[in-house]
Amino acid sequence: MKRSAFFNWNTLLAVILLLALVIFSTYSAAQQGQEPEYPPGSIYSNQPDGARALKLWLDELGYQTSSLEGGSSAPTWETEMLFILRPSYSFTKVDVNFLDRWVRNGGTLIYAAADSFTEANLLNLFELDLAYIDQPANNLSLTQPLLINPPVSSVTVDTFIAWRVSPTESVTHLQSSGFPILVSWRHGMGQVFAITALNPFTNAGLKEPGNAALVYNLALAGAGDRRTVAFDEYHHGVQQQPTIGNWLASTRVGWAILYSAAIVFVFLLIGGKRFGTPVPLPEHAARRTTAEYIRAMANLKRRAGRRQAVLAHYKDRLKRHLGRACGVDPSLDDGAFLSQLTVCRPDLDKGRLARLLANLSRSQVSERDMVRLAEETTQWLT
Repeated sequence: MKRSAFFNWNTLLAVILLLALVIFSTYSAAQQGQEPEYPPGSIYSNQPDGARALKLWLDELGYQTSSLEGGSSAPTWETEMLFILRPSYSFTKVDVNFLDRWVRNGGTLIYAAADSFTEANLLNLFELDLAYIDQPANNLSLTQPLLINPPVSSVTVDTFIAWRVSPTESVTHLQSSGFPILVSWRHGMGQVFAITALNPFTNAGLKEPGNAALVYNLALAGAGDRRTVAFDEYHHGVQQQPTIGNWLASTRVGWAILYSAAIVFVFLLIGGKRFGTPVPLPEHAARRTTAEYIRAMANLKRRAGRRQAVLAHYKDRLKRHLGRACGVDPSLDDGAFLSQLTVCRPDLDKGRLARLLANLSRSQVSERDMVRLAEETTQWLT
């Protein structure tokens, strides 16, 4: 019954995986031929939350716009301003290190954040932290009279996220309920504008009062004489060779799949049952005892007539045992050994010990005498 239940469980798991594969393949085939769906903030998206209108507008204003996509996420050194609008793929440490050097070298970064998970490395670089606010922020006025070309009266941000922590030397331009929404600061020779709202940059948001003026002020502050602007589409998924591994490691759905697979593996590992008790190997079941080994060695020496070797072994053990307490070298000849030993132990029966050592040194001895000498030696050892 247990084995049948085990195989039924494996069959059920195989059927579930097969169905998931069929559904995924059907969905992928259905998506082929359709217009790709781009995430919010992408310059390729014509949806209300896309940023295609922003790129076209900057093109009309004379800016040289480009996008970071394909096999690299690093802006060129000729790029003066970079827009990172709500990335949907995680930033690696390599991406963040290059971006840090680019800004310190004089670049201007416009960063619209929204997710602490995928943007963790980027937030750590700039010492930022996101927080949810109780009341959504809608129309906000500038707190500093800095973005005034053209003047900005109010901005429609439409967000419920604010900065909990921002750099100590940052300037707050927009805030809601005491929480910063738009901040800026110097980073090396460059500068960073960090905002928690995507709405001012979107196709629909640029039509709302104040948003276009804010974006134009940021463009004037960031783009220099070359007026070169880049948009980060690499972290929107527009990559040269998107792989399943990159998707699994960079998205929440991918992490969920990895965690689920790990939990299923642990469950199967813990729930695994043996089909029966382990069968011991023959050599383990028939292992000989220590007493059998001793008897076998004794019989071998007896059949070989090695009585002298046995007596030599007992004599060596006796001299080591007696000489250890007094520090007498057991390798000395019997006379010198007894002389030094009696100095340490005057109560020792020197004559008896001398006869025993002499008998243990005999070359010819019968088996009966050998057993008697072994017993006498054992008395000295106890």
